Amino acid sequence: MIRFAVTTLLAETSEYDLLVFHLSSDDHYLTIQRRADLKPGRFGDIRFECDGQMWSGYDVIQRLQYSPALLRIALDPAKATKFEGRHDYEIEFGIDPADKPAALRFLKKLFAGTELLEEQP
Repeated sequence: MIRFAVTTLLAETSEYDLLVFHLSSDDHYLTIQRRADLKPGRFGDIRFECDGQMWSGYDVIQRLQYSPALLRIALDPAKATKFEGRHDYEIEFGIDPADKPAALRFLKKLFAGTELLEEQP
């Protein structure tokens, strides 16, 4: 399990028309990307990366649970074989409370049309 507390959050549509959700701390980072038109690219649909391209892949997310305090991400072990067992992530979502609704709206936009995002109280 990879655990860290967020110190930086970036949620934007990039100049390449990608939805980018990026979280980082002093020791870890995590990025989730998807085309803004929500159409799969030639490699897949939703790209996940944590701590380097060695641990990245398309369509490996099995579930993402959002609560105001915590993000939990589970990867599909069958699709994320190169992740060397790094299939579970727990990120303390300790950002400014005023920024949390916008972060959730962005995640809902990024995961639109999928059943991967679960909102927790």
